[in-house]
Amino acid sequence: MFLPIGNAPNPKGIPLVTYALIAANVAAFLLLNVPLGSRQADVNDPAPPDYVEVMTRPTAAYQHLRAALETGPRPGTAAAVRQELAAIESLQKRRIGRLHSAAF
Repeated sequence: MFLPIGNAPNPKGIPLVTYALIAANVAAFLLLNVPLGSRQADVNDPAPPDYVEVMTRPTAAYQHLRAALETGPRPGTAAAVRQELAAIESLQKRRIGRLHSAAF
């Protein structure tokens, strides 16, 4: 990879377009994030429990693996499927734990 250090001849003047792009990005970040971050969570809001309920539903991959396990695969395949199911369940529990601590 090549990283340029500079160019010659350097253009004269102030890089107005660069500064305008930086200012627009900073303004967009502040307008979108600061008002949301300063609000306290409402305990009576139905959205967090609904979100947690949606996140606890089995994923399509989980449902597919469960269906594959019910077809009676070979022992090696069944062991691999059980291992993947356990991995999905642990990821889901970890995600739900983060949701509970963040939402409530």
